[in-house]
Amino acid sequence: MTRSLLLKVIIMKEFRMYPTDTMIKEKFDRLFIKGPIPYPWCKAASNLGGKALHVGMILWMTSGMTKSDTFKLQLKFFRDWGISKTTLYKSLEKLESKGLIKLLKSRGKTHTVTIIER
Repeated sequence: MTRSLLLKVIIMKEFRMYPTDTMIKEKFDRLFIKGPIPYPWCKAASNLGGKALHVGMILWMTSGMTKSDTFKLQLKFFRDWGISKTTLYKSLEKLESKGLIKLLKSRGKTHTVTIIER
């Protein structure tokens, strides 16, 4: 964490301020997709069409952040990439049907995803 960002966080906590758009943008600008991502997995996802590969990359990013192959979906990342909920769920179904992920659906709760490496 950079010193300027650390100072902003300390000031926010002390004065009970909410993060500004600039601070949120700074946080998103430092995100990365942690690899290695298996080439056959990417190739299979890209052949599904639509936004399936985009959704897959966000799933891999979330996996890297949580340091686990199983995690709950975080919709804010999909919104940041311009992916609607409808497109997201269609892409998740495609990825699951191809055997790239396992999807645990919970009514009224966030879905849990497990990435299956090939």
